[in-house]
Amino acid sequence: MSIELTIEDSVAYVLINRPEKLNALDLAAFRALDELIDTFNADSKIRAVVFQGAGNKAFSAGADVSELVDITVAEATTQARFRQGVLTRLAEISRPTVAVLQGYALGGGAELALACTFRIATPGAKFGLPE
Repeated sequence: MSIELTIEDSVAYVLINRPEKLNALDLAAFRALDELIDTFNADSKIRAVVFQGAGNKAFSAGADVSELVDITVAEATTQARFRQGVLTRLAEISRPTVAVLQGYALGGGAELALACTFRIATPGAKFGLPE
């Protein structure tokens, strides 16, 4: 699973764990995030949520475009709407959310960071919307 959850002292830590792909977000990752949002909204013991990318090269390089090669325009549109819906739900969580940004935050990775309440960037972090 590319999305890992750890809860410690009322803080949920979400790790995007695909460093070999610069933590690119595939559809499975967005489905996992969607389920985690339900968990965050239902569990009153969770007081804050922190998002991090594995490794030091990228928070997230955005969408895993290798998944888009063999799908139709209609499927791509459906997936894009789903992903945007997940980010909207994330932005609406009633608890503070924090993106800890190291390396690249590109495309959907930058959008994920922007959906968080707070963003903390390490020196040298780079942001962009290349698409």
